[in-house]
Amino acid sequence: MCGICGYIKLNDVDQLNQRELLKMTNTMQHRGPDDMGYHSDENLSLGMRRLSIIDTEKGNQPIYSDNKKIVIVMNGELYNYQELKQKLIDKGITFKTNSDTEVVLKMYELHGVDCIDELQGMFAFCIHDSEQNLTWITRDRFGIKPLLYYCDSDKLIFGSTIDSIIASGKVDKLVDEESLRLYLLISFVPTPKTIYKNINKLKPGHQIIIKDKSISISQYWCVENHIDNLETNDFEQNFINLLNKSVDIHSLSDVPVGTFLSGGIDSSVITKLYKSRNKSDFNTFSAEFDGKDNADAEIANKLSLRINTLHHNIKVTSENFLSLLDELILYLDEPLYDSSMVASYLLSKSAQRNKIKVLLAGNGADEIFGGYHRHYKTIKSLAKGKLSMFSDNFLLNLSWLMPNSYHKLVQLKYANISHAITFSGINLNTYNKLVKKCDFKSIDAILDKYFKINCKKNISFIKNMMIKDLQTYLLDNGLNILDKTTMAASIEGRVPYLDHELVEYLFGLKDKKYLSNNYNNSKPILKRYADTIGLNDISKRKKFGFNQPLEDIFSSKRNIEKIKNTLSEAKSYLSEHIHIDKLITNLNRKSLKNDFENVMNIYVLAQWFNKKHLMQ
Repeated sequence: MCGICGYIKLNDVDQLNQRELLKMTNTMQHRGPDDMGYHSDENLSLGMRRLSIIDTEKGNQPIYSDNKKIVIVMNGELYNYQELKQKLIDKGITFKTNSDTEVVLKMYELHGVDCIDELQGMFAFCIHDSEQNLTWITRDRFGIKPLLYYCDSDKLIFGSTIDSIIASGKVDKLVDEESLRLYLLISFVPTPKTIYKNINKLKPGHQIIIKDKSISISQYWCVENHIDNLETNDFEQNFINLLNKSVDIHSLSDVPVGTFLSGGIDSSVITKLYKSRNKSDFNTFSAEFDGKDNADAEIANKLSLRINTLHHNIKVTSENFLSLLDELILYLDEPLYDSSMVASYLLSKSAQRNKIKVLLAGNGADEIFGGYHRHYKTIKSLAKGKLSMFSDNFLLNLSWLMPNSYHKLVQLKYANISHAITFSGINLNTYNKLVKKCDFKSIDAILDKYFKINCKKNISFIKNMMIKDLQTYLLDNGLNILDKTTMAASIEGRVPYLDHELVEYLFGLKDKKYLSNNYNNSKPILKRYADTIGLNDISKRKKFGFNQPLEDIFSSKRNIEKIKNTLSEAKSYLSEHIHIDKLITNLNRKSLKNDFENVMNIYVLAQWFNKKHLMQ
């Protein structure tokens, strides 16, 4: 795991100097505390910070071809590198290191950019081929690893973080108002946008190819190409084989590996499978929350005792929540909020203290097995957008006759906004009152493009919703938070459920093979497998979210004062977008229950302005 960055000249402009490249690279020290490396020539500068996982002795980057004409920097892990390396050795190709990055380089030398089809893993890398006058930048299929870029007529600048791009000194920090309004609704900035104008996220499964200083961006993989294309009678055993293979390859490491163990079925299956391969003790980490039934933590403890792991149960309290959140914001290159991120950060810090460098996580299981209510047809899902013919003013007037109804009426008019708040928890009535230039119509139109899937086949409601989440919510919330919180503690987070062969296989099956038609029987294929490996008690439990209850946080006068002070400190920047005085006044009310998520969302935005945007 690393942080990478680069500057590519497209016209006759000055190249980065060594000081500017060093500054870009050092913004990512937390992503790679073990080593650093640089490459510069007249057309391109590359930098990287390394967290040593594979070939800790000789795998430093950049890595060069034998003739020094090709150079690579890579962030992530190539899980099938041993298999690919052996194929290359069989062809007479030799290696200087045991690293997966060199395998990618040699694959490119042999196959060119088409080698991407054979790469299995999470990655973002840049290869520069001076003989071909070609630079190739790519991001993995699911966006597990980040890749951001800025481009104008003179240059392309890329990095694993926005911070590294800003640190080049070549990009103006202009906050994008549209991105900010979207953040205030969904608590993240949706791909490909970022909080800044002209800095973009490269979409998952996409690549940038610069050939003779001409840029093209294209898609090399999408899950929609693998829908309902399989016929098999041994689907259950094939699924088991693919999941076990994925855990096998995700376990490859030259440093200690542990697991997140929430007590839910997703992380429990991964932990149990990893234990079956690792007979020695290893570390597992779970969180306990103030103000919540911590049955999941208790189950995690019991499973740990049963399979004999070194378990760490970390408590997140209403007293330390805000201070931990403030600490984490220093590692966020744009506003991002979910109450679960504090626990993820705290567990990653615990892993770091215990000298663990790799954590296996259960992210992605809900999106590939149908684990959320919104994946299933309900009266609520069918009602979304049914009031689209009525004006916003009509809804507002109607809400005067029906107290506390505006939040629901907006959902009945705007289907995309209704979908978005199922995961952000934002109260639309509060949003409308606090956000200046509130325009639900334009936001819903933007979200319509964001949520749209490009499948040429007629697919079921559940698969449509799963793909939508896979490409949006998982990408910009789940995987984004996993990357940011683990990397803040210099930990590599791995997600075995997001092996592309496994995902292609599952989505290639007909629905009846592995999916349920109702939420109460969700994830049937995973639950059946959990039963066979001794997790019967966990497979039958009700799903609980991995989140921090906010009521106790807002019951603390100290926390309220801290929130007020933070909002006031950022007032000069927020007041252009938010009725900040009205929000501060509302914090004095006795009941804020419906506004908790809105307030925390704006608190993170305020602290991001105070601690990040203004300090860069």
